[in-house]
Amino acid sequence: MASGDSEDCDYDDDGQLQPSVIENLFPPRMEGVGRLGLDLWWLPPSLKAIYDESLKALSGGLPVLAAIGMRALLEGVCKEKQAEGKTLHLQIEDLASRGILNPQNAKILHKVRALGNEAAHELTAQKASQLGLAMNILEHLLKDVYINPRLYEQEFPATPTP
Repeated sequence: MASGDSEDCDYDDDGQLQPSVIENLFPPRMEGVGRLGLDLWWLPPSLKAIYDESLKALSGGLPVLAAIGMRALLEGVCKEKQAEGKTLHLQIEDLASRGILNPQNAKILHKVRALGNEAAHELTAQKASQLGLAMNILEHLLKDVYINPRLYEQEFPATPTP
């Protein structure tokens, strides 16, 4: 039997008391992120693991860890794509020069990199809206670099030319 008090109720349009329903989801979720679904299986295992951890930190309200995880995810993409450069900044630029990223995406990813740096070095928690957007950007990166090319190969298999 559930218990409650008058503060657990609201009034409906007719003025009648109605019990309030508060829904807590587990694990926690954040709207607009975590949309890769089953496509995650196209990612290299190390990137999938970092993505999962970062998403859990973001959804769990751990902004510093989420930002650090997102930076690690970006660094993992650069490493997996064998980007040249001693710094993450230079590695992002290398991916852009090789056509893996377009210049606009590289500019945006530098901001994601900066959010991770601030979290790691300044212990600064970013706003949830900024982190949600950063994760959305990283999800698009993962789709562009890993998922969509594999789906393309699956849907449009190479045919021998006559």
